[in-house]
Amino acid sequence: MTFMRSNAGISNYSMFYNTEIVIFTEGKTLDSKNELEVVPDCTFFHAIFSKLIPNHKIKIKAIGNKRVAYEYALALREAGTKNSFVIVDRDYDEILSGLEITDKVICTSGYSWENDLWNEQLILNIVDAVTFGNSTILDTFKLQLKRLVRRIRYLSILDALCQTISKAILDKSKALRGISLQYSSKCPITRNDIKRLSKPFKILFPDISTVKPLLQRLINTEPEKIVQGHFWQNIVTKLLGHIFMTFRRDSRPSDKTLLFLAIQEIKNNTSNYQTLLNYYGEQLKRVSVDLN
Repeated sequence: MTFMRSNAGISNYSMFYNTEIVIFTEGKTLDSKNELEVVPDCTFFHAIFSKLIPNHKIKIKAIGNKRVAYEYALALREAGTKNSFVIVDRDYDEILSGLEITDKVICTSGYSWENDLWNEQLILNIVDAVTFGNSTILDTFKLQLKRLVRRIRYLSILDALCQTISKAILDKSKALRGISLQYSSKCPITRNDIKRLSKPFKILFPDISTVKPLLQRLINTEPEKIVQGHFWQNIVTKLLGHIFMTFRRDSRPSDKTLLFLAIQEIKNNTSNYQTLLNYYGEQLKRVSVDLN
């Protein structure tokens, strides 16, 4: 273990970066050496925590996968480090195996940080901005989004159940998981796609009673905690790109451009996302971060 990965090194990150609070997150390969690299999740979390802890210097450090994140959390705990903690994606841990939460670990509100970023209010705010406040387009999109969430939630529930037997109905190698979006339809995910994608589930689970307790837990869980983050982000950016092209009659912005547009919206208008702030504010109290 290198100095920066040792207990002493991890607990002294605040001195190394001349900052008061260090927050470690998932989301970056361990061999990346460029500290000036713009990492989307780090930028997102910096916007949130800078609003919650305005009087403290904050460093967000991406460190890799969840396993490494928990190693850092353990090192912080053993060293008794104050005002430093780790953020991990919730994933399906809470539903399938149980969250591993300690006084040095905060999990995302939704399935992952992408779900927290691409919340309904932010999506609608971007549509409103792109269309210059066109209420007809916004109202139509609201209905589309509501139907979309309902159907993508259904598919994600079936996919989560399949994971209990190491199977899947959604193709993780594809950005849209095998879905063909129909932008002009009342719902971008058609009934034919629902039938096609759910067909393997009925073969894998001919007797649904075998997973009934877990199914009920999933049904009672909010969509943002069920739909996988990358999947959700890919769908939303495709929809926003289509609106940009049809309304502005211009070339479609890249997914990366739309991602940074969303992060910029969070940075500039953080106060508009009170539900998100309330969640992370409560988590800061739980891990005993000094908010004064």
